Amino acid sequence: RSFYAHWLVKPTYKDGCYELADENDLRVFVAIVNGMFNMDQDMYACGKLTADIIWNEKIDKDAKPWIPMNLFKGTLDGQGHKISGIYISSNLSSSYTRYAFILSIMGDSEESPVTIKNIGLENFYNGANAKTGGIAGNIRGYAYFENIYLIGRILPRDYAEGCSFIASNISAKLSITNSYFISTQEERESFGPSPFIEVSRSSEISITNSFFYSPYRGSSIPNSINGNQVTYGTFNLTNFYISDSLYLDTAKFPVIKADSA
Repeated sequence: RSFYAHWLVKPTYKDGCYELADENDLRVFVAIVNGMFNMDQDMYACGKLTADIIWNEKIDKDAKPWIPMNLFKGTLDGQGHKISGIYISSNLSSSYTRYAFILSIMGDSEESPVTIKNIGLENFYNGANAKTGGIAGNIRGYAYFENIYLIGRILPRDYAEGCSFIASNISAKLSITNSYFISTQEERESFGPSPFIEVSRSSEISITNSFFYSPYRGSSIPNSINGNQVTYGTFNLTNFYISDSLYLDTAKFPVIKADSA
């Protein structure tokens, strides 16, 4: 038998942030946040992309699975770059875990929120048999998302709430600005489309200058909307666009329907 060692080299650390230039840097940054591979755990770590990163060239049976960051309290700044080919395996199974690019976010204060900005996720696939999301799963405390986008497929595999952009917000104050999600999911791939965001308990959500597109008819913003009432949390929507394939009573909610083009 042949055995191989894969040495993990820490990314360059500059001005309080790790500079992430390739797949190895990204893997080690996740290990630092999670305290994996004998790394000293730093949930407050700051990461900045210095180049586009390809995790998988294509999504197929040989794709490398993504291990999400957990209990992230820091900053991820894409600096205009993207990560492509994130693959979350269907082998992950739990109706109580919300699998996403970042498993859980915990922002300490309004003055020091978790910040995700200036980053794109392309060719994204989440097929976990769970409550699935794109950017994040659970969010507690304070979080700020700016200039981020996700293009891909998020497939809830059971009747549990799945979600497109974010899997769930629990006791969170979240601001989303200048961001969008484009679903490439096909209708037959799951029980149906998921809402843009799922809200629970006492969340405060602000969405500004953002867009949500799905190729087929389905629900749109939160699944906590019942008639013209938000059953959990509060919403402030400004210049929020949804594709014409999605249903939402625009007389009751300040969203703007846009054609598929």
